[in-house]
Amino acid sequence: MSALNLHQSFPGKGGPKRIFLLAQVQLLLTGPSVDVSLPMRLCACILLSIIDALVMDNNFMRWQKIACSLFVALRSLKLRSMWSGLSFLYIYIIVIVPGSSFALPLSDGVREADDYYLGRQNPANVAHGLELLRADVAHDPKDYEAWWRISKFIYYQARHAASSEKIKLLDNGVDAAKKAIALQPIRVEGHYWLGANYDLTAEVRGYWRGLLFVDAIRKEMETVNRLDPDYEQAAGLRTLARLDYRAPFFLGGDKRLSMDLLKKCLNRFPDNSRAMLYLADSEIALGLRDDARKELEQVLNLCPDPQYAPELAENQEEARARMEKYFPPPE
Repeated sequence: MSALNLHQSFPGKGGPKRIFLLAQVQLLLTGPSVDVSLPMRLCACILLSIIDALVMDNNFMRWQKIACSLFVALRSLKLRSMWSGLSFLYIYIIVIVPGSSFALPLSDGVREADDYYLGRQNPANVAHGLELLRADVAHDPKDYEAWWRISKFIYYQARHAASSEKIKLLDNGVDAAKKAIALQPIRVEGHYWLGANYDLTAEVRGYWRGLLFVDAIRKEMETVNRLDPDYEQAAGLRTLARLDYRAPFFLGGDKRLSMDLLKKCLNRFPDNSRAMLYLADSEIALGLRDDARKELEQVLNLCPDPQYAPELAENQEEARARMEKYFPPPE
């Protein structure tokens, strides 16, 4: 299998750089014209992997890669013949896996639930998707991919449910996310949807009772930022920014910091309508009304992204409400 094929099988960030590194690894390990001992080849591969690790944005994955590289080097040098084949496979893994979401194949039920979620504007689609996911975990209680999706689907339901139903739904969403984290503590999805359900719970319970969730939300979203800062268009950073906007100063709230964090989100994902909406709120709170108005107008002028079309429609509705409240047309 070529380096390019391997890269396509395990997609991740930094594609051209990784393809180059994989090609170098293959050349060192299999090149017929290279008369170099196996330990020397392995050391060269380890060096390439560590260099790749040092330029990664994700600190956790960076040190994971370096640790794996050292392990392979030590093992291979001690037991050259026994470990040569395993080292060949392991080198590929440590070059490919970090920076990508190395997920197991999805079950048929999970795939079908994802299809239903695409039509989430219709509540029946979300409900049917949840039925499929619950049937999946009933069959396989260790299916991480199903558990975090259950939390995600429930979060969406809770956002659109009647007030009397929200808390029960969110409690179920929290439980599902915790089960996902127990199965895969270093995957990002469980942590994000746990934090998202906590965040919505804090909003539903009201300002003062909601303060009890500030530390839990912050913990999960900081974990999200460490594991994958780009997950759901920098949703971890965006949620932290909103937390800084809503929390009082004695719990770390800071509206100016909130504004700065949201600008960082928009530098990476300039069409994120939720970040624009939150930024407008922070700017209004800081007296930057002209800037806030521009953000709201930009939300209203966005074209739908097929992946986030329902969320954009909701955000545009909220933007219109803010325009009417803070910038009413002259009479």
